[in-house]
Amino acid sequence: LELTPLGHRQASLTARYLDSMPIDAIYSSDLKRAWQTAEQIADRRGLSIIADTAFREIYAGKWEGMKYDEISEMYPEDFRKWRNELGFAVCTGGESVKEVLERVEAEVVRLADMYDGMTVCIATHATPIRVMRAVSLGLGLAGVSSKGPANASVTVIDMCGGKPEMVTDGYSGHLSGMITIPKNV
Repeated sequence: LELTPLGHRQASLTARYLDSMPIDAIYSSDLKRAWQTAEQIADRRGLSIIADTAFREIYAGKWEGMKYDEISEMYPEDFRKWRNELGFAVCTGGESVKEVLERVEAEVVRLADMYDGMTVCIATHATPIRVMRAVSLGLGLAGVSSKGPANASVTVIDMCGGKPEMVTDGYSGHLSGMITIPKNV
């Protein structure tokens, strides 16, 4: 799905907020909403965006396109785990949160090596941010939280000696009261 008009306003505010930060490269999930957010950042800087499937949202398998109540009715045990133990959940017929963690963390480490000493902006989705938050805080899968981040918020992770360290966790003050939080599905 594309960004809504509100999503475009949020992305524009985020792009403006990032104007004061150095950005050497922009990577984005190739899915539309993340890509459209990255475009607003790139356009202000004259940078190109590099599409990277490692930063896609979790593949929801049989849950794709379903509503919460439909998922909970058709796949009650998988959905219960998703709601209560997110780090250990698997979307029925889809990807596990562990698989998301592994692909995102590996790509973040690869980019940190490639862009040593530089700043890379990554436009991605809630689950990739949630897993990197847990990794950077040393919490592993058990620490993957279903809370936040707000859409178009800014999370900053510093790669120090190959280890991610949380600097900013889901900052949304620049969104001027237009905060929306994705649901955990």
